[in-house]
Amino acid sequence: MTDAIAQAQTIAPATPGTYHVMATSKADPMQTAIATVTVSLAPVVSVSIDPAGVSVAPGAIATFTASVRGTPDLGVSWSVQESGGGSVLDGVYTAPAAPGVYHVVAAAHADPTKTASAAVLVTAPGHLVSVQIDPAAATLRAGNTVRFNAIVTGAADASVTWTAPDGGTVDSAGLFLAPGGVGDYRASSSSPPPSPGSPTPASSGRSTGAPSTPTASTRPRRPTAGTW
Repeated sequence: MTDAIAQAQTIAPATPGTYHVMATSKADPMQTAIATVTVSLAPVVSVSIDPAGVSVAPGAIATFTASVRGTPDLGVSWSVQESGGGSVLDGVYTAPAAPGVYHVVAAAHADPTKTASAAVLVTAPGHLVSVQIDPAAATLRAGNTVRFNAIVTGAADASVTWTAPDGGTVDSAGLFLAPGGVGDYRASSSSPPPSPGSPTPASSGRSTGAPSTPTASTRPRRPTAGTW
């Protein structure tokens, strides 16, 4: 038995509504498949947060700014994703006493389903230099991309070196491009050790150089509306 993929480009009509695209096999006209297409004139609302990640001490404060696009209502609702992960009011986040990774979330007033989050690493002073990556894992289709954020603590230099040891590519900003093959791949970031003779930050002790490694899983591309 031979499998084949036929592709078609669909042009949406000017009138909003729900439409269907049907594919019928020429080899067996009794075999069909249907995809649903929803056409809307409403603008797509999107939210972003700056900065995307910070590192703070327990009880410290960090300020975030949310940007909303696609609607005249630029307001957002702020929250902390994790229970006991601190508090946030109008973008001003107060870290909890317990170390850990927490997430500050901004949801658009115009569409509360549209959100953005920023990672906050709360670490007690005196720890060694460490690196964490957010998100720790991601699932995407082959050939697609996902952006990782590296959070360095215990050092004034927050730069990292990104690598993708199992396949795919990752650029200097943490953008990982999945390879064509299906599987689990790692994106690794490591903090550069201090240069010889340079003072070690008082809060770090020494640099471990230990990498933080999340996993990105890829899956085959699946048909979308208008693609068969």
